[in-house]
Amino acid sequence: MKYCHHTLFVAAAFWLTAPFTSAALAWPIEAVSQAELANISNDYTPDSEVSGAMTPVSAVMTNSVFGMQISDNPRPSPSHNTVAPDNWEGFNRFNFKLNNGVDKAVFVPIAKGYRAITTKHMRQGMRNFLSNLATPTTLINDVLQGRLGRAAQTGGRFMVNSTLGIGGIGDPATRLGIPGHTEDFGQTLAVWGIPSGPYVVLPFFGPSTVRDSFGLAVDRTLFSPLNYFSTGAVQKARLSRAGATLVSAREPLIEPLQEIEENSLDYYSSFRSFYLQARRREILNGQNTLDDLPDIGDDFGDFDEFDDFDEFDDLDEPLSDVPVIDEPAPDVPALDAPVDENATPVETP
Repeated sequence: MKYCHHTLFVAAAFWLTAPFTSAALAWPIEAVSQAELANISNDYTPDSEVSGAMTPVSAVMTNSVFGMQISDNPRPSPSHNTVAPDNWEGFNRFNFKLNNGVDKAVFVPIAKGYRAITTKHMRQGMRNFLSNLATPTTLINDVLQGRLGRAAQTGGRFMVNSTLGIGGIGDPATRLGIPGHTEDFGQTLAVWGIPSGPYVVLPFFGPSTVRDSFGLAVDRTLFSPLNYFSTGAVQKARLSRAGATLVSAREPLIEPLQEIEENSLDYYSSFRSFYLQARRREILNGQNTLDDLPDIGDDFGDFDEFDDFDEFDDLDEPLSDVPVIDEPAPDVPALDAPVDENATPVETP
C-alpha cells in the first residue's frame, strides 16, 4: 500500500484529461488485452493465466462469500475452428497500417511520458485497479460458460480486492490464494462452439475476428455496468477508464512491439500470428490440446507394417538350440608390444 496515494494521483490525472484524449483513439485496448502480447514484457504480469483449480484459501473465501458450496462445472468443448482465415487481407493491411501510424504518432509518446512520471509500483497499481473494474464482465462470462466455481472465485476476488485492496489498487486476493483471470463474450461464444470466422483488423480497435468483434460489442454495451447510466459524471468516468486502459496497456509493450517490428520480414503477418495464437490460448485457458493432431485410428492394428514383426515373436523363447563356440580367443599382442618386421602379413579373405 506504500504507493497507493501515488496511484490515486495518477488515476485522478486520467480522470481529468482522458475525455479530451481518448474519445476516438482506442485501437490497442482490445488488441493488447485479448492477445496477451504483454506476456513478453517483464514489467507486466497480466491477470489472465490461472488454473481452474481453487486453493483451500480461495475455496473458503468464495464459499463463505456466497454462503454455499459451488462446484466448477466442466467447461464445454471449444470450437475446433481455431484458425481464422484472412479473407480480407487487403482491407486488413490498410487498417493495420492506419492503426500502426496512429499508434506511433500518438500513443507511443503518451506511453513513454506515462512511464517517465510514474514508478513501476504505481503502474502495477493502476493495472490492478483497471483489472478490478473489468471483473463484472469476467464474472458474467464465467457464468455463461458454465464455470460456476470459477465465477465464485471471480466474485470472491472482486470483493477482497475492492475492500482490502482499496478499490483494487492492491491485490491481496492473489496473496490469499485467489488468482485472477479474464473472460469475454468472444471466448464464451468459442466455448459454445461458435466458429471464429475470418480474421479482421478493425480501425482504431486492432486485430479481431468476426466472432470476437461481435463479442467485443456485447461486452462494451451489455456487460459494462457504466453503460446503464447516462449522467455526465458516468460518461466522464467511462472515457477516463478507456484512456487509462489504453495507456496502461500500451506502456509495457513499447520495446517488445518495436523489436517484433524490427525483426519481422512482414510485421502484419507476425502480428496476426501472435494475436491468433494468443487468442487460442485464452479460449483454452492456457491448456494444451491434442485436437489438432491427425487421427491415426483407434488402435495400431490398422497398420499392416506391424504384421512384419510377428516373425520375431519366437525370440522370447530361450536360445537353447544355439551352439556355443568354446574355443580360446587368439592371442592379441598388446598395443605397446614391439612390432616384428619379419612377420608374415595375414591375408584377409
